[in-house]
Amino acid sequence: MNIMPIQVTRQGVMIPLTYFAESDDLELVIRAGFAVVRVKGTESAFPAHERQGEMLQEVAAFEAQHSILVKKYLGEFVAIHKGQLVDHDADHLQLVRRIDIRYPDEIVLIRQVQEQLPSPLRGPAPRLVPRP
Repeated sequence: MNIMPIQVTRQGVMIPLTYFAESDDLELVIRAGFAVVRVKGTESAFPAHERQGEMLQEVAAFEAQHSILVKKYLGEFVAIHKGQLVDHDADHLQLVRRIDIRYPDEIVLIRQVQEQLPSPLRGPAPRLVPRP
């Protein structure tokens, strides 16, 4: 059996249908920054972490406070916990160490404050190509 390779191009990822059974009903699932092609009705290979919502709230809090953070902490690393700035430091490692001690097993966002918010990572949408 001759299986065509998966191809990564500037336009997307092409997965030949020969990788799937003819009876497979496929769907494209986008979750947690990944695109997954899967057989409908099956569990995702990339399930969302159960605490992902908490981290997204911290990211939203960082973004909402960004203009204030830029004025006070430009270039420094800040720690956001439950929507509040809880610590900052120019040394990333020192900040991480303090946060690990003060907030073990809790969600704390640590980001460097830059003039512009980071752009979301985006890539081309994957597509399936028909069998030859």
